[in-house]
Amino acid sequence: MRRMLDSTGGAFDGPHCRLEMMLNNPAPLHRVPIMIGGSGERKTLRLVARLADACNILVSEPGESRRKLEVLRRHCEEVGRDYQLILNLPDAHEPATLERLAKEVLAPLRD
Repeated sequence: MRRMLDSTGGAFDGPHCRLEMMLNNPAPLHRVPIMIGGSGERKTLRLVARLADACNILVSEPGESRRKLEVLRRHCEEVGRDYQLILNLPDAHEPATLERLAKEVLAPLRD
């Protein structure tokens, strides 16, 4: 995907598909960021560390976001990249949601 978006095309022969010509016409005016969504610690977050510009991690349990961010941080360190994420806060207007964000997400990022 990155090669197609950043260049004028070309062939691609991967493990799951083969393309004679990757073409993205018209080309984007600027670099298009790639976001990967998911929270699988062994495959998805490793792909995020290697290939993505951002990620969207869905967690359901308190404290889970801290663990996922730590896993992502380790994967990013292994490949020499900083880590990034996008948060979905449907209850952002609720003080408890903001407190949880500060405690479980922002505090680990500061550390």
